[in-house]
Amino acid sequence: MMNLFRSIIKRIQEYLSKSPNLQKITDSVFWLALDKIIRLPVGLFVGAWLARYLAPEQFGIYASAIALSVLFRTFANLGLRRVVIRELIHQPEQKEAILGSAFGLLSVSGILSWGLSVLTAAWLYQDDSTSFWIVTIVGLRFVFCAFESIMYFFEAENQFRYIVIATIISYLFINALKVLFILLQADLMVFVGLFLAEMVLGLLGLAFIYHYKGYQLWNWTFSRRIATQLFKDGAPLIFSGMMVVVNARIDQVMLREMAGDAQAGVYAVSIQLLSILFFIPTIMHQAVFPNIVKEFANARPIFYQKLERIINLLYGLSYLVIITMFLFADIIIVLLFGEAYAEAAPAIRVLSILLIFSSMNVIKNSYLIIQNWTSLKLLFSVLAASINVIANLMLIPQYGIMGACYASLLSYGISVYFASWCFPKLYHLNRLITRALFLTRIRKWL
Repeated sequence: MMNLFRSIIKRIQEYLSKSPNLQKITDSVFWLALDKIIRLPVGLFVGAWLARYLAPEQFGIYASAIALSVLFRTFANLGLRRVVIRELIHQPEQKEAILGSAFGLLSVSGILSWGLSVLTAAWLYQDDSTSFWIVTIVGLRFVFCAFESIMYFFEAENQFRYIVIATIISYLFINALKVLFILLQADLMVFVGLFLAEMVLGLLGLAFIYHYKGYQLWNWTFSRRIATQLFKDGAPLIFSGMMVVVNARIDQVMLREMAGDAQAGVYAVSIQLLSILFFIPTIMHQAVFPNIVKEFANARPIFYQKLERIINLLYGLSYLVIITMFLFADIIIVLLFGEAYAEAAPAIRVLSILLIFSSMNVIKNSYLIIQNWTSLKLLFSVLAASINVIANLMLIPQYGIMGACYASLLSYGISVYFASWCFPKLYHLNRLITRALFLTRIRKWL
């Protein structure tokens, strides 16, 4: 079975690229896909069991408070991920200085982000101590974000196996504990602590592997010049990233405030299932991004050919997921989460369409970062978040959960696709994206 899986991944990568880096990309996609294949059944099984155990009301409190905390994650990361990876590829001789400067920036931003999340929770949840403590505990993970610099290094080197090994061990261990504590009928706050522990253990495992491979954290150096440049390049991505997170999470927070805990819990189940399905554009983006950065610098025609292949493949896979959700959403929801969450089935049908726009967004964001047009990325992100907040305010009171779904679809559709046509410099990319919507070129691969 594993050999068959590897051969399928290799087939996909032959479609994406015939460059000398094919083997590296193939290995990267293999490990990232393996990570998702392990996470998908475990996440569905344990996540569904936890949702059943907590019931819609408590699960709504849990998911909404975590969603609020996540709103501060992008500020903690300073939008540095793609910027650091890009610099590590372009200036490998400056590796220690780049990583050390990123570590210093992320250390400060992580502490500030945690403090800001606590203050926000104290203001928003004055009469809800449970939600306040969930945000406070979950926010502690921002303090550890500096160690994600190690992850950036392995991504730039296309050594995703080490990231997967470290994080998947942590993931499986924590989910085993979740099952144990469900059987022991533990309190909600125990599961909040496990949410924090998963990230911390994963990063500690990554640091151990980094040292095991012969690299040393204490060789990193902080350079004010490099840190300033990283911050300058990443600054537009901070706010654009925050807007992306707002666009993805604010509906959960608003739905709870406007429709109650139970409605928020049902909607959270839809988001949880959908986020598992969104692994398709995520793994392709992570694996191919370093390679297309090099192709952009070396040969533009090859770059655009490769980009079109990626778009076509992502859309083909997205359509398969959407069709599956439209046909079997009712069965999937009831089977996994129980009758209490049956209302999530219509929501997941509508939200599955977002996979098309998510794939578009992955491609467009990569294109903007490679071109260093980060101000445009910020503009699109602000537009998406603004539309989503306004649409939620208008639609949730009348349509409840479905109103939040329609708001998300509206914000993604306008900001990711239609607004792009307002900028002539994006016309070529938009034509590739539009042509791919009809899968006109995928027959060449099939």
